[in-house]
Amino acid sequence: MEKDLLIAARPAEGFRRCGVHHPPAEVRHRAGTFTEDEVKALKAERNLIVMEADPEAAEEGAGKASSTRSGSKKKGADPKPDDPTPDGTGA
Repeated sequence: MEKDLLIAARPAEGFRRCGVHHPPAEVRHRAGTFTEDEVKALKAERNLIVMEADPEAAEEGAGKASSTRSGSKKKGADPKPDDPTPDGTGA
């Protein structure tokens, strides 16, 4: 099974490799984004930090986050974006 790649650049301004600008903040790239040869080049690049991650873990975490957000909306806990107060009353 292919793995997702978590990539961060070592230079503060980021680093370009395989046609992609990689910022210093870690970015998840889904399995299949890069060819096998590109993955080898990314992992060999000293200016990048490359880690593998299970795709299932990302999907599971995203599902939990979605259900948490939708659950809080059902309770009326989230204010509307244009409400100036945290309780959503606008007062």
